[in-house]
Amino acid sequence: MTSLEELGKARFKYFIDQVGKYSRLIINDHFSVILMVLLAFGAIYYRDLLGHLQTLQASSLRLPVIIVATGLIGGLFQMGHPMWFTKQADRSYLFAQGQKWHPYWFKWVMSSLFLPFIYLALGSFLVYPFLKLVSPWVHYPVWLFIALVWLMKVADYLMVYLSAFDLGLAYQSRQLGRSAYSIIFTIILFISCLLPKTWDLGMLILPVAITFIYFLWAFQNINYYPMQFDYVVALEAKRQATFYRWVSIFADVPTRTPSIRRLPWVDYLIQPLSKLYPNRFYYLYLRLLVRNSAYASIWLKILIFIAFLLLFTNSSYLLLGLGILSSLMTIIQLLPLIHTYDYHPFQRIYPHHQKRQVQAFQITMLLIFGSQLLAYSLVLCLSHLDHLASLWWIIPVWLLVDLALIYFYVPWWYQKNQTSI
Repeated sequence: MTSLEELGKARFKYFIDQVGKYSRLIINDHFSVILMVLLAFGAIYYRDLLGHLQTLQASSLRLPVIIVATGLIGGLFQMGHPMWFTKQADRSYLFAQGQKWHPYWFKWVMSSLFLPFIYLALGSFLVYPFLKLVSPWVHYPVWLFIALVWLMKVADYLMVYLSAFDLGLAYQSRQLGRSAYSIIFTIILFISCLLPKTWDLGMLILPVAITFIYFLWAFQNINYYPMQFDYVVALEAKRQATFYRWVSIFADVPTRTPSIRRLPWVDYLIQPLSKLYPNRFYYLYLRLLVRNSAYASIWLKILIFIAFLLLFTNSSYLLLGLGILSSLMTIIQLLPLIHTYDYHPFQRIYPHHQKRQVQAFQITMLLIFGSQLLAYSLVLCLSHLDHLASLWWIIPVWLLVDLALIYFYVPWWYQKNQTSI
């Protein structure tokens, strides 16, 4: 690369190519359907919850609603990392560019605000009706609320940029990270929702005004402070690691190796379960589903997520739909497990019986679905006593769907995606 501008364009193009590549892998036919169903359930929950709160006395729920609403916006505020496009190797042939790094870093850090602006606007728009019920924000338009959140996000990224020159907020000679800025933002937003009219607006405007006055001074004196090149390299490495960590939840990432570790307490579980079906595939699948983080976390996270939604669902048909959605999400995410060992050397040594391989996977899925069905049944019995009559047909339907997926969908999928060994 002959200049920093060409370097930035090349690395940005590579980043966009990676985003496009993994987006095509993630947004496949199955995941698109699941995503649409999740959005539909989310819209129903949002409408029912907002309508329910409007019928109650806002004063009795003021503090919990404010805590949850500001916490959600604070979580969105924390998401995203500034792009630096700087690597350790740049020191050897580009570090001599000196102050030319300043506009290079500033350009890409500010360009990183595009996506946060979108999801912060959407999140603020969805949370705003709840804040209107319990805070003085009822007197102000939603666009003003979104604009102030955007300004504080700009201040957040500018502080991170200035930390590359030791001009950001520091504690004991260490630059504060973005988590600290997100906590500060959440606290300011929380306090503003508790203050009376006019004071609440001032609580947000005053810190923003003071911060931007500081920025004016900092940018006038930035050339007198040394660049912390290694600090920037570390921030960029963290951004890349975070990106691939999120992608690895939905797709295989070559740069990330799933962690497999021995858990002594799991041995007591594996040994009795492995005797249910004497088959090497079954034992390998069982080990993967409890030890390999790439697979073990899938069905456990789905179980916890769906169980949480079941607690707050009153409609019998929604309860039925959530259970079916759980089974679909689980089996679609775990189906690639069946071909994990197809190219392992022992497959060429020992006879490979496809029928027994499918049967082993089916037994494994019976254990997973059985665990989920048991957990969901307990949640319904303990939290929906008024729906006990409906449980007698909801749980059997769940069971029938699970059996249909295991004994009809799994063999069909295996034949369609069969590999030659």
